[in-house]
Amino acid sequence: MTATMKPLATLGLTLALLSACGTGDRSTLVTVAQTVASGVTAKPRQPTTMADLRRDATPDTIAALGGTVLLVEAPQLGLASGFVPVAQNGDVLTWHTQNGQSAVSLRSGVIVATRGFGYDLVSSSIPTALLNRREATAGTKIMQHLDGENRIVSTTYNCNYTRENSVLHERCHAAEHAFHNTYQIDGSGRIKASRQWVSPQIGYLVMETVT
Repeated sequence: MTATMKPLATLGLTLALLSACGTGDRSTLVTVAQTVASGVTAKPRQPTTMADLRRDATPDTIAALGGTVLLVEAPQLGLASGFVPVAQNGDVLTWHTQNGQSAVSLRSGVIVATRGFGYDLVSSSIPTALLNRREATAGTKIMQHLDGENRIVSTTYNCNYTRENSVLHERCHAAEHAFHNTYQIDGSGRIKASRQWVSPQIGYLVMETVT
């Protein structure tokens, strides 16, 4: 089932929009803000932070957007944006920016694909331990990325999982590099906030669901 993407800025949420025209070219990642009151496009401003997104995501704005917004920050790129849900395919929910040029697909809150960032994550498996939110369990994660020539490169990571109160830690490594993801789990077992690694060029995405 595909939902209609609601424009963020025209409903009162002034957020930066991520867009990318070519893989690996950081200069193509642009930030756009819109002035809602006047209905005209404002001049590009400096990239926002997660703190800016939280400030702009007022209860009235979130309600106007359908009740749920995914706040996403890419610290390594110096960019942040609000995403709205646009498509559900089985248990995978895809979120887009307003312009539709950047997307994040999540399965039970875990990133399985990105689009529009450059050097995107084409697909990712999710170990059972992560899906079940278990600790002290090992698993294998296979991630496929686009390289600088738009070729798919597959890497297998060995991962371990530990739990500290409401935070689940995922530590994975391969021959080339390693990463440490964190997931904040609520009382019903859902991921409410997280810091998840995407690729060496993109780095981590810090995400928070607000309702």
